[in-house]
Amino acid sequence: MILAAGYGTRLGRDIDADTTGNYAHLKGLPKALLPIGGEPLLNHWINQFKACPRITQTYLVTNHLFYDQFVEWGKLPNVNVCESHIVDNGTTCNEDRNGAVVDLKIAIDACKGEIGDRHVLCVASDLLLYDDFSLSGFLEETMGKKGGDGAILYYNVSSEDAKKRGIVTTDEKGKIVSFVEKPQDCDEHKLHKASPAFYAYAPTSVSLIDEYIERSTTLEEVDAPGKFMAWLMMNPAINIFGHKISGRFDIGNLKQAKETIEYYSQVTEDCCARAALMGNPSDGFGGATLALLIKNFKATVTISENDDEGRNKDDGKGSIHLIPHPVLDNYSFSSLQGLHDQTNITGYYGGLRLIHAACKKFYELAGHLITKRGFQIKYDTDIPRSVGLSGSSAIVTAAFRALLRFHHLPLGTLGLTLNTLPEVILGCEVSELNISAGLQDRVVQSFGGLVYMDFHEDHFERDDHGKYESLDLNLLPTLYLAYSTKLGGESGKVHAPVKQRFADGDKFIIERMRELGDNTLKSVELLTKKKFYEFGLLMERNFQLRREMYGDECVGLDCIKMIAIAKAKFDIVCKFSGSGGCFVCMVGDKDNAGSRLGSEKMGTVVEEFRNKGFIFEEIIVS
Repeated sequence: MILAAGYGTRLGRDIDADTTGNYAHLKGLPKALLPIGGEPLLNHWINQFKACPRITQTYLVTNHLFYDQFVEWGKLPNVNVCESHIVDNGTTCNEDRNGAVVDLKIAIDACKGEIGDRHVLCVASDLLLYDDFSLSGFLEETMGKKGGDGAILYYNVSSEDAKKRGIVTTDEKGKIVSFVEKPQDCDEHKLHKASPAFYAYAPTSVSLIDEYIERSTTLEEVDAPGKFMAWLMMNPAINIFGHKISGRFDIGNLKQAKETIEYYSQVTEDCCARAALMGNPSDGFGGATLALLIKNFKATVTISENDDEGRNKDDGKGSIHLIPHPVLDNYSFSSLQGLHDQTNITGYYGGLRLIHAACKKFYELAGHLITKRGFQIKYDTDIPRSVGLSGSSAIVTAAFRALLRFHHLPLGTLGLTLNTLPEVILGCEVSELNISAGLQDRVVQSFGGLVYMDFHEDHFERDDHGKYESLDLNLLPTLYLAYSTKLGGESGKVHAPVKQRFADGDKFIIERMRELGDNTLKSVELLTKKKFYEFGLLMERNFQLRREMYGDECVGLDCIKMIAIAKAKFDIVCKFSGSGGCFVCMVGDKDNAGSRLGSEKMGTVVEEFRNKGFIFEEIIVS
C-alpha cells in the first residue's frame, strides 16, 4: 500500500519562492513523482517490489487533485500499476485531508476481495532509503523468521533530529518496546532510533485498523501511520519487530529534494583486488579454490548523469560517454622510449574496453527495464597490472554494480543473484573480449570476504552455478602479499597450453588439478582447527604443483628464486595469488605459523624483497 495522498505544501511553497527558476518544472507535481535519478521517485519502489517474491499486489491511494497524474504514471511500461489499483480518496486540499491511517484503510478496503490473510506493507510515497536496504531481507527477517504481528525500520539520529521523528526503543531480541512521535525530552548524549513511514502488518494487525480509527477523535491521531503502530504496541499480545537500516532521504522541502536529486545523479562503486589462498588455478578446471578480497588495492567506477544539455551541447542529454583513463588508456607518448616504458607497465590494453563490455552486457540484460538516461562513466584503479590480483574483473564488477545502482535495479529484477552474477561478469570478459578467465575472481569479488568455491560440474548441472560458501574471516592467519609490477602477463595466455592439455585428457594435468581442488577442502578444515603450520605446507604444495604443470619458465625464475629465499632466510611460505608476479605469504615456522612479523623482522623482510624487485606488505582483508 503506497500512501500518496499528501499535497507537498512545504515543497510547493519553496518552489514558488525560488528565484532561480531551475525548479519551476516541479510545480504542481506530487512528491512521489519527482524525477530522482532519471525516473519518478516511486519507480525506485516499484523496482524493489518487482524484485521481491513476497510482494503480490501493489495499490496506491492518492487525492483527487493528483489522481490523474498517478493514473498516467501507472501506465508507464516499466511501472504497470493498473488504474483499478490507484485509489482516489476524494480530498482536494491539505486542509481536508483524511490522515494517513484513514488513507491506509481506504487502500485496504479497495482490495478487500483479494487481500485475504496476506500481510500488508505500507510505504510513504515520498520516502527513499539508502542503497544498501534490502526489501526481501527486511521481510524475511521480521515477518518470516521472527513471525511478528508487524515490523518497522529504524536508523540512528541525533537528539536534535529525534525531536522531528518517530522514535523507537528495542529490546535485545529486536522487539519494539516503545514508539513515540517527536519526543521533545531526548537525551542529548546518545543516539536515538528514528523510524520512517514504512511498516509491515500481519493479518492480526490489519484486522485492528477499523477499531483504531473508531477510537480516534482528532485528525492528529490518524495523520501519521506511526500513531497506529504505537497503539498496536500497547496490546501485550502484539509483537512488533524492528529492522536497522543505515539511513533515509527526507524530501520535505526544496533543499532536501535538491540534495536527494544531486545524490542520485552520480554513483561510485569500488571493487577490491583478489588473492587466491588455495586451489588456484583449478577453478577453470572443475576444481575448488579458496580466495579472499584484500583492501590493499581496488578499482573504482563512477557514473555521472548528464546535465540538461548533455556532456556536450550538440549530443543530447541521453548520450553515453566512456571516459578514457589518463594513464592506462593514454595513446600519446613523449617518444618511442616513452611508449615502450609505458607499455611495459600498463600493457597494450587499458581498462576502457572492460567498461565498454560491461555497458554492452548490462544493456542486453536490463535494456527493457531502464529509461533513457545519459551519463558519463570513468574508472580508476591502483591494482598492479598483470600480476594475478584480478584487476580486470575488479573493473568490470565495479562497473556492473555502478550501472545497477545508477539505474536503481536490484539484482532480482534482472533475474540474477549473488550466485549467478559472477557468470555475467565473466561473460563480459570471455564472450565480449575473448579473455580466457575463470569464475573464481568474479565470485569472491561479488561475495566479498573469504569464500570457498567448488566448481565441480555437478553443481552447475543442479544449480546453474558452483557451490559457494562465505567463511569467517577470523579463521585466517596473518597473511602477506609480495608482488612485482615488472613480472606477469595476461592470465589467459599463461593458462592456454595447460587448458588444451586438460581438454585433451592429459592424465598428468588432470591428476594435479584434482589434487589442487582436494587440497582446498583440506585447507578449510585446517583453518577451522587453526592448524596454520599444516596450512602452510599446503600453500607450498600448491606452488609446487603449479611449477610441475606450467614449467619454471612460465612460472618465472625470479619468482622461484624469491620464494626460495623467503623460505630459507625467514621461514616464510609463499604461493601464487593468481597468474603473474604476485604471491601470498605466511610465516611458516612450526612454532609461530601464521603469526604477525615483529616490526624489526618486518623491516628486514621488506628490505630483502625490495632488493630483489618485490614489494612486500601485510594483507588487509576486505
